[in-house]
Amino acid sequence: MDLPAESESDGFFTRSQITIVKEAESMIMSDLSKRFTAKEMAYRFGISESSFKLHVKGILGESYLTYFRKKRMEKAAELLTTTHLKIIEVANAVGYENQGKFANVFAKEYGNTPLEFRRLSESGQCEFFL
Repeated sequence: MDLPAESESDGFFTRSQITIVKEAESMIMSDLSKRFTAKEMAYRFGISESSFKLHVKGILGESYLTYFRKKRMEKAAELLTTTHLKIIEVANAVGYENQGKFANVFAKEYGNTPLEFRRLSESGQCEFFL
């Protein structure tokens, strides 16, 4: 992605605002087992939590929580289809300590529990595109 010059804006967002969001995204995606609140991320970049959330929504197209929950579930689906990790290990790898909560969030995203999803993908009845 080409970033606009510092004085230019990409619609509503400046180059520095876009850079903050992209750096935050990169940091979070590098290790999904770690959880960072929007408040922690905002503090790290020296801006208010509300500004950080506004930048994320405007630049990534979804709220902070929605965007990164979706990314966590995509990674979980990938792990379920490409590894033999236990469900709790997959949950931990994407930042969930509670397997039940992970299963509920996953089922809302994919329509199946993680175990059902894995069984369907192994039998070829569920297609997941990476």
